[in-house]
This record gives sequence, C-alpha cells and structure tokens, in this order.
Amino acid sequence: MDGSRKCITKVAIAGATGVLGLHILSALSASERYDLTILVRSGSTLPIPHSGTVVEVDFESDANLVSALRDHDVLVSALGKTALALQPRLIDAAVAAGVQRVIPSEFGGNLQNPKTRQFPTYRPKVLVEEQLERHRQLSGTSYTFIYTNCLLDWGLSATGKMLLDPCKRTISLYDGGDVKFSTTSMATVGTAVVSVIDHLEETANRAVYVHDIVTTQNELMQMAQEVTAGDGGKEWTSSFVDTAKLESESYTAFQESGMSLKVFYGFAVRGAFGAGFGGHFVDCDNELLGIKEMRKSRVKEIVRQAVCHK
Repeated sequence: MDGSRKCITKVAIAGATGVLGLHILSALSASERYDLTILVRSGSTLPIPHSGTVVEVDFESDANLVSALRDHDVLVSALGKTALALQPRLIDAAVAAGVQRVIPSEFGGNLQNPKTRQFPTYRPKVLVEEQLERHRQLSGTSYTFIYTNCLLDWGLSATGKMLLDPCKRTISLYDGGDVKFSTTSMATVGTAVVSVIDHLEETANRAVYVHDIVTTQNELMQMAQEVTAGDGGKEWTSSFVDTAKLESESYTAFQESGMSLKVFYGFAVRGAFGAGFGGHFVDCDNELLGIKEMRKSRVKEIVRQAVCHK
C-alpha cells in the first residue's frame, strides 16, 4: 500500500466520546487533511465537541456497520474496556466495507511481550490482534497496534490512581519504585494515531511503541512532594507493592469470581511496572512518528496539575 497522504482521505473513529477517545478525536479534528466520520451509538445524546460527520450506528448490526464504513480508508477504534466486546464485529464490518487500515483499541500494555500477553484481562485485545492478522492474510486489510504503556495524566488522576492518588496523597511503589517504565499522555496518544495515518507504509502490520518519557515512581513521588511543599496539605505517604504477589492474587481472584476492577488493575500494574514485562520501551517509534520526549519540567507540570487541582 502506498503510504502517501494523498491516498488517505476518509477516517472513521469509534469510541470518540470516551476519556481517551476525546483526545484522539481532538488530534484528528485538528488536521484539515481528513474527512472525518464519528461513529456513535444509535440514540446517543453525548455531545461531540469537534468537527466531523456524526453517524449513528447500531453496533449490533453488521449491515449497518458496513454501510457506515463503506468508502473509508482508515478505521480508528478508541472503544473502552466496557465496549471491547463490540470491536470484533466492528473490525469485520470494516474489512467487508473495504477499509484499508484498522487501528484497534490496543493503547496500553506491551502485548508483544508473551508474559503480558498471557494475562486474562488482555485476552479480548489479543483476540483482536489475531483477528486482524487473519484478515491481513485473507483480504489484505492492514493494521497497526499502538502501544503506550500506562497513560500519564490518567494514571495521576483521581480516577486512574495507577501512578499515585492525588486526593489521598498516597503512592504505591511497585517493586520498590525504581523500576523504569514508559508512560504516555493522552494527548500524545492522539498525536501518535494521526502520525500512524501519515506513515501508513512504515507502520503497516506491526506494533508501534510510543512514550512521552521513561521515568520511575520514585521520581514522580519526588515531583509530587516538590509541587505541594508548603501548601499546608497532607504529607505524602507511600507503601510498597510486590507486583509478583499482585499477579498471583489477581489470578486467584479471577479464578474465583471472574473479571473485576481489582483483577483488571492487578494485571495492568504487573504488565506496566513488572521487570521483564515490556513496560519500558527501550526501542520505540517516537522518531518515526515525530514525537519528542517530554522534558522533566513538563512532566512535573502535569504532576502539579494533577495534585494541586483544588
């Protein structure tokens, strides 16, 4: 496939109203090079804050999805974990409609690492990767998996709390807190999606790795302490978490009661921060995609925004 921009005109995005989807939509909308279609559930009343053609679709109808995706060049899926069950049908419809490139909702852990790939929480994403590889062989539809490891601003938020808890001013130090890991802001995820579309030939049928910075939790804790010093608030406290033990507990919980938020977090933490699980992108595709690593001063500012939001 020719990767020049002239070949790509129509881009469809699903899941654009989600937390991460909004950032991807913003990046796509900022470019005048795309004829953008935003797929939303039939009857959805969620506001769409960016330009593009909004098309209501029935995600349970193959015919409806194929019709909505016909004549599009790229499908971007930003479906969240609660909607991932819809993604296989969406992908099949894209292939049937003749979509050239599919970028699935793989943003997160390094699923090319076999130790991470085995976690039951990642099974839906693994199945999607296998599905797309089959389609590549049978129809020629290409794909790109974008791996970002943990999301920086989400992990610092009161919702995510994977990197620290800004409300309680606590931080769980995984395996001592000095394990290096890659982390990516949600805005940079959007930039990566746009850049993949601009580099179709170079990113065809493979995973790409992006990050804003490689850091450690102890570095983030020091930043949090510095930006809140003297503000009269609660002192920061930390606890140590053994990610191997967390993995074992997550398997036990999964076998006893199936999927839960606790199980999801347990495996996500092990994959993102456990040594040998691929969460530190030693080789990444930032240069290819034109993504510059963040200065620590910028990361510190993001930490400040997260913990000093009162």
